[in-house]
Amino acid sequence: MVMAGGVAKEKKKIVAVVFLSFQKALSLILAFLLLFTNFLKVESAPINETLLILNTTNISIHYDQKHPVSNSVYEELVDLAKICSISYCTSTNELYPGDFVDACPLKECVNGNHKNSKIIKVFQPPEEQKGPSGFIGINHEKKKIYIVFRGSETNSDWLSNLDIKPTKYIPHVIQNYKVDKKNIEFNCENCLVHRGFYKSLSFFFEDSYSDVQKISQQYPNYQLVITGHSLGGALATLMAVEYKLLGFNPLAVTFGSPKVAVNNAMSKAIDNFLKTLFNYNNLSNIGNLESGLYRVIHKGDFVPLLPPSYKHVGTLLTIDKFLFPHEQKDLKAVLPTEENEESLPPELTTENINSDSWKESYLKYYLFRDHRNYFIRISGCVDRTTDK
Repeated sequence: MVMAGGVAKEKKKIVAVVFLSFQKALSLILAFLLLFTNFLKVESAPINETLLILNTTNISIHYDQKHPVSNSVYEELVDLAKICSISYCTSTNELYPGDFVDACPLKECVNGNHKNSKIIKVFQPPEEQKGPSGFIGINHEKKKIYIVFRGSETNSDWLSNLDIKPTKYIPHVIQNYKVDKKNIEFNCENCLVHRGFYKSLSFFFEDSYSDVQKISQQYPNYQLVITGHSLGGALATLMAVEYKLLGFNPLAVTFGSPKVAVNNAMSKAIDNFLKTLFNYNNLSNIGNLESGLYRVIHKGDFVPLLPPSYKHVGTLLTIDKFLFPHEQKDLKAVLPTEENEESLPPELTTENINSDSWKESYLKYYLFRDHRNYFIRISGCVDRTTDK
């Protein structure tokens, strides 16, 4: 009987692995169909030279207007990308609370720019739930509190990515903490959100809030920074709304994040609440990342194109270079418009669609290489600073 039970368990494991492998394959097929459709769209569409009108500013502007960023913005984004790479050590149980130098096996932990920094808490979902993970950290030298989410690594992460059923969006703090909607400037009555990301966030918010609240009370002048790569970027986006509703003024930065908003009501509500247009103007004029939501996209990355027809939120910054190194000159801030680039990666136009560089980049999509390339190679709990 014991042997029979063991065989049954092994069969269940095999079935589960096969099923999840099928899910991954299906997602890649969907991505391929999306990209193929994009080719047809671009080749058949006439070049549109029309100026778009932003209702929020009542001025005419080109939708593809870009600006360089300051060195301080560039350096902070590089630093946050390195912090995101550390979060992948949570999936291998190699990240621990304590000083950064002892927190994980990566060179970034030991030799990185993390003087007087600590990992306060490593959060994992319950064993029966599985799913994404991350950590809460603090940097006393920079006076920052970090909430960092890991990207997709496990089968459960992929199930969360593929759970794209539209769901009514009600922030967790409004549901569970009795935040008075009359006292906040956040109107999202008809908002729909990606169900998988929304469900994943519920655990992480509960697990992080008490710690963040305690730290912020102890260090009231420290800036709250929320960041993540890939799936972690989607969670960071939604988490930024939660903490803003609680009275924080968070800075949220995502790398290669998929879309979280199902409809325009959701994307506009978050952009207005987190002041996306104001942040873009502030970035162009002052050159600092102070608060709000910023999403960094590498132009060879297909993940930000998914799910199809969903909407992006936040101020867009693009890395307009495929290979390393990604330098300051390769990073641009893109003017927000009512057409959040839903289908085409930055710089893809009717003029360059047939170029060898772009054909090569689309082939790279299926290896996920460009999805991992954000100033450094973000890939597992491994020391990688290049594309090799």
